[in-house]
Amino acid sequence: MVRRDFDRVFRSGRRGATHLVTAWAAPGPCAGVRVGFAVGRRVGKAVTRNRVRRRLREALRLELEGVRPGTDVVLSARPGCRDAEFSELREALRTALKRAGAWVGSA
Repeated sequence: MVRRDFDRVFRSGRRGATHLVTAWAAPGPCAGVRVGFAVGRRVGKAVTRNRVRRRLREALRLELEGVRPGTDVVLSARPGCRDAEFSELREALRTALKRAGAWVGSA
């Protein structure tokens, strides 16, 4: 995703948030799911932000079958993400996606 895709999702997408993650979701131009990550400096220094991004990417990979096809998703990490257990992060991600309207999974 490029900057204009992020802007479009922020402008026209639905938002779902938890204490660890905020998700924005909007219909995308392709049949697959496209995901962008926003991990700001409040989360920590570069090493910490990259670690949080990798953990979010892995959590999403495990939950990908439940995400609505044809959706663009932007995930924004909150500061609590850096110290959260992986199972808690995964559950927060699923909840945020449900609240944003991007979830069609059964669980």
